[in-house]
Order: sequence, then C-alpha cells, then structure tokens
Amino acid sequence: MTQPAADNSGNAATRRRSEALIGKVVHDRAKDRTGMVMDKVGPNYQLRPLAGGREWEAAPNRVEPTAMKCAICAQLGVEYNKAAAEGRWVAARAFVVALTRHARVMHA
Repeated sequence: MTQPAADNSGNAATRRRSEALIGKVVHDRAKDRTGMVMDKVGPNYQLRPLAGGREWEAAPNRVEPTAMKCAICAQLGVEYNKAAAEGRWVAARAFVVALTRHARVMHA
C-alpha cells in the first residue's frame, strides 16, 4: 500500500517568510526592544541589539519589521536580499555585518 505524497508547500512558504526576516531590523513588541534578526532557531527568532550586545529570543508573533528611512540601510538590505537569493551566503552575511555596524554608528 502506498502513502499519499506529503504536501510541503505550506512549510516551504513559511520557511521562506521566516528566512526573509534574517538580517532585517525588527521590533519585539513584548520586550519593547529593537534588534536585528540574526537567525531562527526552532520557532523563535534570535535578535541582537543594534548597538551590539547579548542576543535574545522572540516569538514570531511578537516581532514586526521596522522601516529604517536611511538610504544606506535600504541599499544594504537590497544587496543582502540579492546575495541571499543567489545563494551567496558569505556575501549575505557580510551585508548583515555591514548593516549592523552602520546602524550602530549612525542610528544609535
């Protein structure tokens, strides 16, 4: 007897949405803190303060993307998304580091 094929389309869409937040600046409503999404571990995001420091976890339903109105932030975000879409993970990580440093210096 054969098993029906599992439909993973919902899981893939959820995974893409979750990965899209990595490298973005978000606001954690529960803690009233703003940080950059560094990774997703299990169901939670790992956030780091823009000025550096210890990471904290936030549930997906607690975070909301923030709009940084800086042209440099926007350009670094575009470059990160392009590198990630092309699978150039070393370059993508470099853009996350550059955005973090820029935010720490210019927006802290």
